[in-house]
Amino acid sequence: MQDELVSIISSFDKSLIGLQTIKSLNWIIDFENQKIYAKRIIGEKKNRVSALNRLNNVAIAVNNNIIIVRTNTNKYKVGDIIKVVNGVKVTNANICDLELILLKESISWDTLMLEF
Repeated sequence: MQDELVSIISSFDKSLIGLQTIKSLNWIIDFENQKIYAKRIIGEKKNRVSALNRLNNVAIAVNNNIIIVRTNTNKYKVGDIIKVVNGVKVTNANICDLELILLKESISWDTLMLEF
């Protein structure tokens, strides 16, 4: 039962997870007790991990930053924070959309204008 529990958060003041993570979970919102429960959808983790393994470069949204977590080139470094994608500054409002652009298999980062 414990391995089914993702997290119980009493309060927060900023976005903690991205849209892809939200979509990979089943949610129960208990308004009466002011609690939110989430359980991973069976198979979601495996599918996302195998998709990420096919990418040369991987950057994910963490604490309102887009951080490079894997790269197969000397052009980027793991841990670099991407501040701008194609002229668009990373903000709380667009971080999930920009993360999705970076995670698309069909897009080579060589065609993107990235600022760190």
